[in-house]
Amino acid sequence: MTTTAEIARTDPDFARIEARFAAEVRAHGSMDDRERALCVLSALIALGETDEFALQLDEALNGALSPVEARELVYQSAAYLGFARARVFLAAANGVFAARGISLPREQEAPDAADRLEAGARVQAALFGEETADFWQYGPEETRHLGRMMVENCFGDFYSRGILSLKDRELAAFCTLAALGGGAQLKVRVVAGYAAGNDRAALISALTQLVPFIGWTRVLNALAILTETDKELNDDGYDEDTF
Repeated sequence: MTTTAEIARTDPDFARIEARFAAEVRAHGSMDDRERALCVLSALIALGETDEFALQLDEALNGALSPVEARELVYQSAAYLGFARARVFLAAANGVFAARGISLPREQEAPDAADRLEAGARVQAALFGEETADFWQYGPEETRHLGRMMVENCFGDFYSRGILSLKDRELAAFCTLAALGGGAQLKVRVVAGYAAGNDRAALISALTQLVPFIGWTRVLNALAILTETDKELNDDGYDEDTF
């Protein structure tokens, strides 16, 4: 791992540019430390950046996030990035916890197997409307099982757990997909984020905090998708160009 101190020694101009820009980003807007930690940690998991994740997690544990909240963020990442990626970051998080002498509880938060479809359907209805609660029963028969599995796993196994609110979870999901480069699923997360209480200003603030970590290309792609989704959701839309 290349440390900030090493870069400051070998490439002081780069270090100054990075430090100045990072300070500008952190000072912008009204996003608090907790929200920023949710955004940054989610993006770093998506990018596979374990070293930077450990550094940012250690900072977040100084009052922005509780250890249980941070662990829950990693759990949820499995729904978007797969269980293999989540296991890697659970190991990274557990290393930070161990270094701090933190021991976390292991009580069960997820619904039982028999209840996960119903629990997931309730979450989906809260985010996308009551008419979507049983959507998995429709569509092509060959893919119907995927719809049911998504309700049971993404929304039942993860979203219906406690610890993080739906607003937190959708903010994290938006940042995860923005870090991956956007796409159709990012539009879905914009819609769900609005339903959960993350308005356009909140999502723009999230993207602002992500610039130093995911770069301008991904941030501008996500901003374009956000604006496009707004235009589809609102008759008037936003007439202004992104820039």
